[in-house]
Amino acid sequence: MKVSCQFKSLQWSDALVDYTEEKLQKVKKFELKPIQVHVTYSAERHRKSVEMHIVGRDVSISGRAYGESFNEAVDRVVGKLTRQLSKRKQKIKDHKSIEQSRYGKLDRLNAQMEVVTPEVKKAG
Repeated sequence: MKVSCQFKSLQWSDALVDYTEEKLQKVKKFELKPIQVHVTYSAERHRKSVEMHIVGRDVSISGRAYGESFNEAVDRVVGKLTRQLSKRKQKIKDHKSIEQSRYGKLDRLNAQMEVVTPEVKKAG
């Protein structure tokens, strides 16, 4: 995972970057390869904001969170991104399983139904 950080109107903080990388370990369980994370930290008066963009081979997800401190904002945005990724993973999982598709539902319905064919009388 490649993490690039940008600080707007702030000084660079190695402790904050390390904290962010530690929290981003939660994202690794979604097995996105290759993955790049762009993080932007900014401060507006008393409100701190963190914006993250996760870019993978077939996914692009972003989130922004505000907080009293940067650590709180990082926790919130990682939570948002984790929810988005888990929702995406569940959709893919449901889409790939044949039981959830319409063909799987038809197969189950056909197995439950009894097929009765009427007899055809020949003329003659």
